[in-house]
Amino acid sequence: MKLRRSWITPGVVALAALVSGGWLAQSGGGPAASEALLDTVIRYVASNYVEEVSPQDLYDNAIQGLLMELGDPYAAFIEAEQQRTALLSNSYGGVGMRILAEEEGISILSIIPDSPSSKLDLEPDDRIVEVDGEPTAGWTQELAVGALRGPKGEAVEVSVQREGEPELIEVSIVRDDVHIVAVRTLLLGDDVGYVVLDQFSRKARQELQVAINDLMAAGARSLVLDVRYNVGGILREAVEIADLFLDEGEMVVDTRARDPRDSYTFAAPGPNRYPGLPVVVLVNNWSASASEIVAGALQDHDRAIVLGTRTFGKGVMQSVFPVPGGNYLRLTTGTWYTP
Repeated sequence: MKLRRSWITPGVVALAALVSGGWLAQSGGGPAASEALLDTVIRYVASNYVEEVSPQDLYDNAIQGLLMELGDPYAAFIEAEQQRTALLSNSYGGVGMRILAEEEGISILSIIPDSPSSKLDLEPDDRIVEVDGEPTAGWTQELAVGALRGPKGEAVEVSVQREGEPELIEVSIVRDDVHIVAVRTLLLGDDVGYVVLDQFSRKARQELQVAINDLMAAGARSLVLDVRYNVGGILREAVEIADLFLDEGEMVVDTRARDPRDSYTFAAPGPNRYPGLPVVVLVNNWSASASEIVAGALQDHDRAIVLGTRTFGKGVMQSVFPVPGGNYLRLTTGTWYTP
């Protein structure tokens, strides 16, 4: 919660200094002292602040403030309910769009086919500036996802800004079950296979391999792999997908963590499944993370031509840690490098 500004008397300031400074002087400082100091401050605020604030809200604010001060845009405290809906799954109740929360609002990256959003006048690169009357500027990704997802049948009101149009587009989207297909295919002409890879979810490599095999059986002799608007997903799936086109042992990505023991070089574990198959990878500024890893590995090994615009440029990886209460903590824990 956001506390309103209020006046603090000199006596309260003196008391706070006595409690914190004196207590630390007696204890000698250190992590245990800081933890006790935080508990003491929260207890005083919860008991004496002019407006009633629960200790739980104060702890939540302390956690959010700590993560904000890291300057890590990917760090987040994910509550148990948020984690349940945010897990990489192929079915959920929502509006059917891939989004990215930014300072100016929520950018629509792509519209999921056969979803509630696909039936409306919405396009990639539109920006959602309000959800149910609340401005979205500065929202976190978790907040944005949580606001748009929800029970089937419930409506969510969004205000959309489209580049070049002065008037906002007001849309009511009725949430429904959204089924995500990671891979979509098309045979272009007689011999060009076109595959859209929408996300690096579980079994994405398996679905992609089946799709390529089907295209080749239909006559495809070359492949266009489209990862535009694909903001990433599971690292292991990226390594497995790159493995389809690389020789065994060729490097896919090098990850470097703070602890050298947590740094790894991922190489293609198996043989090239499609030797001699010409490949083009399509990217844009929303191709991020796992998309960049695959595109970078294929480009650096001269296995594919990469076409499009400059990619997102993430270059860092996150880890998710379980914490008490069924919650999770996401932190940036390392960087990654293409071959």
